[in-house]
Amino acid sequence: MDWQKIEQLVDKYFEGNTTIEEEAALKNYFSSNEVVEHLKQYQPLFSYLQIAKNETAPTKSNVKPKIQFKKWISIAAVFVFIAVLTTVLNLKTNESEDLGTFNDPEIAYAETMKALKLLATNVNHGMESVNYINEYQQSKNLIFKN
Repeated sequence: MDWQKIEQLVDKYFEGNTTIEEEAALKNYFSSNEVVEHLKQYQPLFSYLQIAKNETAPTKSNVKPKIQFKKWISIAAVFVFIAVLTTVLNLKTNESEDLGTFNDPEIAYAETMKALKLLATNVNHGMESVNYINEYQQSKNLIFKN
């Protein structure tokens, strides 16, 4: 085949406008030993395409993935065992603890007053924060005149 015709086909090939017959002609030309010197740079491309055409995908392998169910089941069993053990131990210790009951009414009154004082202190502290919010709202209303 004429090397000028091959040059035109190569240009047409890289533009993506060749037909199947023209591509076959290019592959045949570049697989022969009669390639012109200035076109030898394209020879590896077309020889690779011929080799790639003959390649096939590998067959399915017989390697099975290793799933370590026994390992994960044993780890889960250890966690369940620890959870049950701590629950049982907590129940036994809670049964023996004093839950804050008093036999003497004066001690009960003093403890109640202490708890109510703590509650009042925390509520007052919370109310101070609400006062800051009210102050902010009033300042904002003065600035934006809503």
